[in-house]
Amino acid sequence: MFVLPSWPQPDSSHQGRIYHEMIEQIQYAEELGFESVWLAEHHFTRFGIVPSALQLAT
Repeated sequence: MFVLPSWPQPDSSHQGRIYHEMIEQIQYAEELGFESVWLAEHHFTRFGIVPSALQLAT
């Protein structure tokens, strides 16, 4: 499963919810039989909300 965590104009008050929903989607994919997740990173932009995929995955 490939996850491109992005939000065109993220409102900082909603970022926690966005991360929570992304993790829920990954957990649901695992229940469906997916065995791996590829997380994309974005730097220096408000469009991408994951500057460190490794940190998110831990």
